[in-house]
Amino acid sequence: MARNMHLADGKMLRHYRKNRGLTLQQVQDRSLVLAAFVSVSSLKAMEACRRPVKLITIECYAKVLEVPLAFVQGQPVGQQAEGVNVGLLPLRSWQTVLEGTLAPHQVCLALGHDMAGRHRLALDVLDQALRSLAESESESESEVGAGNGTRPAQTAGDSRTWRNRAFLLIKRGSILSNMGEHHPALEIFDTLLADPGARRRRTSDIVAWARHHRAVICRRLGRLDEARTTFQELTRRKPHRNAAWHHLGVVEMLQADEVGTAPSRRAGLLASAEKSFLKSLDGWGWNRGKVHYRSGFSLRRLGQLYTVSGRLSEAYGCLKDACSVFEQEDCARYARATREELDEFVGLHGSYDN
Repeated sequence: MARNMHLADGKMLRHYRKNRGLTLQQVQDRSLVLAAFVSVSSLKAMEACRRPVKLITIECYAKVLEVPLAFVQGQPVGQQAEGVNVGLLPLRSWQTVLEGTLAPHQVCLALGHDMAGRHRLALDVLDQALRSLAESESESESEVGAGNGTRPAQTAGDSRTWRNRAFLLIKRGSILSNMGEHHPALEIFDTLLADPGARRRRTSDIVAWARHHRAVICRRLGRLDEARTTFQELTRRKPHRNAAWHHLGVVEMLQADEVGTAPSRRAGLLASAEKSFLKSLDGWGWNRGKVHYRSGFSLRRLGQLYTVSGRLSEAYGCLKDACSVFEQEDCARYARATREELDEFVGLHGSYDN
């Protein structure tokens, strides 16, 4: 039944949703990815077969409705991959980047390994996916050679292939940086951004995402002015604005903490960092009662900022909220780290519960 389901068969999604007695709004509210990136009107259009249904949407439905749909290669959706909850991974890129060239379960497996701290295994999965993509490109070129030998300068398929390869390289560079190998990671991003494909209009969103990750590496290397300039530019790009505001706040906190920073400049940087974190939270819908796992990061940083500024009651509230977000979104690694930070805060400053 599920194995024969076509990607564009929105009627089947509607059938399972109705059987569970859920509204479209309830389905959206129960999925991190759908709540953040797919509107209710879009879901309605998909169910009415007026809009193609992407695989990531089917996977989100599968988790919410507990329907055993299948991945491209027969792997189960709605269950756990390598001990990481598939529905709660940061999978935004599946929706806007992966367009059929890659098997999504490979990307999910890599992300699962990475979030669980198994970085080398994550790199192995990504390298395998890159090899598969290269083989696919080679076969396409062979088919062109067998014809009349001509090829359009740029096609939608070319952009899709470049985007898929770029996405894998971005993840690879990000994981290397998480392992402390910042310079090899930076080389990946510099090479990618210098590629002619990065100048195509169809790839502008993923190029911005590559610049975002490169700026994170610059921050880790202490190149704070360079990182700050990039994040300031990215706050003006809608697809990545919320994440950019958060990282801009992190950079401003680090600059405020630099040795020799004048008191007036330090105060200004901390005030700017606070505004950046609050803008990130607002973008993720925190002020409107929405819970997004990324809100936890800005709440945690605000807790740190308020602590060093002596605003202890606000600091306690932010750290406590960050714990709640991470626990609610099943981000066990971050929930544990933030809980330890909160316990340390209470040990030093006491509890501020009413």
